[in-house]
Amino acid sequence: MWLGVILSFLLFSWNGYVFGLATHSSNGEVIETDINKEVNVMKSNYHELLKRVILNENELSILKSQKQYLGSELENIRRHYSCQIDEIQERNLQIRDELHKSKLKLVTARDSINTKMQELSHTADLLDKKNLMLENTEKQRSEENLKTSVNESGTCIENNVW
Repeated sequence: MWLGVILSFLLFSWNGYVFGLATHSSNGEVIETDINKEVNVMKSNYHELLKRVILNENELSILKSQKQYLGSELENIRRHYSCQIDEIQERNLQIRDELHKSKLKLVTARDSINTKMQELSHTADLLDKKNLMLENTEKQRSEENLKTSVNESGTCIENNVW
């Protein structure tokens, strides 16, 4: 686009020079030096513009390579953290599984202890009943033995007195 503007300006100036010589023949040398000055200024401007375009293209190339480098760095970092996240999630699942297994073991142990406690409580109740029955049976035998011994000896023992 800049090149088109510059070329059209040069063409306009050249046309003015040609037509200017035809119409101003007396001032030909003055017009020619003015045109040469304008052409030199335009050449200088064109060269400066061309230098800026080249510098901008170089800067654009550098920026593109930096963008590509940063994009690849970002992708590498993304992959790295993605792997770390996967490892953390896997470890988290392992810990949850271990925790679940531990909870199951605790529940099983608690249930087993509760069952044993019920069995022991039941056994203790049975033993208490048997002990009470034995004490009652022994007391009855003792009383029967006492009655039998009183009947056989013919003496009456009341309140441990003969």
